[in-house]
Amino acid sequence: DNIEIINAPDGYTATNVTQSRGITIRGSEEAVAAVSASQLRIVADLKDISAATGSQTVPVKVYLDGNSEVGVVGDYNIVVSISR
Repeated sequence: DNIEIINAPDGYTATNVTQSRGITIRGSEEAVAAVSASQLRIVADLKDISAATGSQTVPVKVYLDGNSEVGVVGDYNIVVSISR
């Protein structure tokens, strides 16, 4: 549930509709077991979206901080609400 929205179009406000997102990670059993949810960050970069109001599904990047033995698997999206 650590979701951040960056680069909203000028004059617009973006809020996340998606409150949490399941993420798949891969690594050894003990390395995966050592990961806490607080180490995962989901970042939606809105620099390339259209400046239109309403709900939009946008791709996100998922970062796993503090653990080089485990990686994030897959592509993810969230829903954001864009308003003026």
